Amino acid sequence: MTLVSHEASLVVFLGLLALISGTNLLGLHRLGRAGRRDLGTTPGAPRVSVLVPAGNEGHNIAACVRSLLAQDYPNLKVLVLDDASDDGTVRIRAGFSADRRLRVLPGPPLPPGWLDKNWACHQLARAATGELLLLVDADTRHHPEALRDAVAALSSERVDFLSVLPRQGMETWGEGLVVPLLPWSLHSVFPIALFRRARLSTLATAIGAHMLFRRSAHEAIGG
Repeated sequence: MTLVSHEASLVVFLGLLALISGTNLLGLHRLGRAGRRDLGTTPGAPRVSVLVPAGNEGHNIAACVRSLLAQDYPNLKVLVLDDASDDGTVRIRAGFSADRRLRVLPGPPLPPGWLDKNWACHQLARAATGELLLLVDADTRHHPEALRDAVAALSSERVDFLSVLPRQGMETWGEGLVVPLLPWSLHSVFPIALFRRARLSTLATAIGAHMLFRRSAHEAIGG
């Protein structure tokens, strides 16, 4: 293979990345961009169970729960599962004892064949009572309108599952170099806007830090 053919291949590859990135720029939606229903005054706003698996997240969990309880949404319950933590994570309940929207569950022992987070999410889903299930990571922080906008987007898009690519906090130069690789790879290599229209489950992708399900769909795929 000659140098010229290498250059041609590189141009084609970069052009393909630019094309995918362009379609994602046009096709992906920003939460709240398309306008949202006034869920705050809607009596029928679906109940949302926010599920937070937390294993040794004592340094993160308080800020996460505080942002969730500050949501501008009328019908939610926050469930935190303390996954055998030994760093004080379980004390989160004492810090929010006056808020009945928060429930802290003890994590049962991990059975054979399960991964820690999958088992924690499974227990949380079984304890949830909401029509919608929102799974989030314990190290996330949520804008006050995030849940309202996500529920509105789920409804307007007429889908059973919605995932969000969040803004990621980076405090060190190392994080600044490595962390952006994930959103870059999704944005430039994976034609999300095209696959969303294809409606093929084999092409589905999601960000584990924020996944909103209709409960019926979550149960239909086995949890």
